[in-house]
Amino acid sequence: MIQQMSFLGIPLRTQLQRRMLVVGYYMFVALFAGLGVWRGHGGLPGFLFPQIIVLGSMLGGLTVGRPVKPYSSGVVPDAYDSPISLTLSGRKVFSPYGPQLLDEREQSQRDHAHFVAYRILLVSLVAALIAYCSLYALNAAWTSLRASMLLWTIVVYAISLPQSVLLWTEPPMPVADVIPMHGV
Repeated sequence: MIQQMSFLGIPLRTQLQRRMLVVGYYMFVALFAGLGVWRGHGGLPGFLFPQIIVLGSMLGGLTVGRPVKPYSSGVVPDAYDSPISLTLSGRKVFSPYGPQLLDEREQSQRDHAHFVAYRILLVSLVAALIAYCSLYALNAAWTSLRASMLLWTIVVYAISLPQSVLLWTEPPMPVADVIPMHGV
C-alpha cells in the first residue's frame, strides 16, 4: 500500500521512519488545532474548509502522489477516460480491462486498516465527547466559542486515520540486494 520511498524529504523505507511521519503529521495537526482553539473564533473561518481536504488527504489514499496508494481508480485518470469511450447517451463504456490500482491483498490491507481506524475513532470520539462535556460544564462560553475548531480537528483526524493506520502497521520494505556491476 505504500507507493513512495520518501515524502516531503522524509524517507519511508523503514517502519520507524513511517511512524515518525505519522507522529509528525499529528503533531502538526495538533499545533494547528491548538492555535485555532487558543485564538477562539466564534465560527469556523472560511480558510479552514479547504484545509480539511488538504490535511485530511495529505498522507494519501484519497489523492495521488502521497505515501499511501489511492484506494480506487476514480481518483486516477485512466486510458479509458476519453470522449471516444463515451456512448451517444454520454455514459462511459464499462471495460473490465481498465487499470486496477489495488490487488486483492492491498484491498484486504485497506479494509483491515479502515476497520482498525474506525475502532480507534470510536474510542477517540467517546473520549472527546467526555472531555467536551466536562469542559462545557466548567465553562460553557469558552467551550462554545471553540466548538467549531474542535469539530474541524475531529474531521481532519477522522479522514486521515485510515492512512495513518496503514503507514503505522505496514512492515518494513524489503531491501534489494545491490550487485555492483564493474566493467559493463
